[in-house]
Amino acid sequence: MQNEYNEKTEKVEAENEQPDYAYMNVMRGKENSRSLSVASLLLAVASLICSFLLPILGVITGGGAIVTGAISRKNIGYFDRPTLFGIFGAIFSILFSLTVIIIKRILT
Repeated sequence: MQNEYNEKTEKVEAENEQPDYAYMNVMRGKENSRSLSVASLLLAVASLICSFLLPILGVITGGGAIVTGAISRKNIGYFDRPTLFGIFGAIFSILFSLTVIIIKRILT
């Protein structure tokens, strides 16, 4: 009798158990996590544009892109492409903005 009970519970547990794939668990209950990665990418593009016109604003928006990219990485669990491009683009634009600021100070 105990064996029958164990076999039935194992069978029910096996039927209810779903495969633990990473892609299934990544987006479960996290509807807005992709929006942060896209926001990181858009802030990096805005930072690159601002680095030509107002370098200080380029540094600020680049920092925002890095922060939103880090939050997106934490929510999703891995780096997706918009997050990677956003973070690397923000680092590039921050360095470019700082270079522009230094060159303007030297030339003035």
